[in-house]
Amino acid sequence: MIKRNSDLCKSLFVIGEVEDVDANYVFSLLKPNYSLEGSNRCQTEEKVIEDFLIALEDENISGYSEALAWGDKSTSNDDYNDDDKCSTTVDVTPAGVLGWLTGQRHRPVNGDVLSVSVLFDHDCMTHNPEHKVCFPQISACTRQVTLPVIHMNTTEDFKMVFLLAICKGNTFAEP
Repeated sequence: MIKRNSDLCKSLFVIGEVEDVDANYVFSLLKPNYSLEGSNRCQTEEKVIEDFLIALEDENISGYSEALAWGDKSTSNDDYNDDDKCSTTVDVTPAGVLGWLTGQRHRPVNGDVLSVSVLFDHDCMTHNPEHKVCFPQISACTRQVTLPVIHMNTTEDFKMVFLLAICKGNTFAEP
């Protein structure tokens, strides 16, 4: 009942009025560690952050559906069939992205101020020249994200990498 009527039941568990999470709120939490001002790296980093905001504000963005398999441990792979699968779609709204970055999908109810450090990795190809793509590295506990800017040069590249990372990566979702 609480899940179906979460808006009605919110006042039972939350003191005061909690504002909704929107793109501006999530963007205000980001604390980018830019390279030297005016450098090519800084310009690239600013473009990636701009693409991040565009992705959050895009109301038509949708995540990939991911097939999940489950069953009890006594089920072998031979016994696996289509009835054992379910499909889930990841929430790519600002609240969903906030949950991906911090582990909580709402503004802090205790008044704490959140911030998410944003680091930029320009050198992943140096560390591993054979790879084709790498994904943002999230540390929700320390509230830090590292963006692989080499793989996010264009808005389209950013959206592809961002969507794959949030949709196929581990989340703080319900089991």
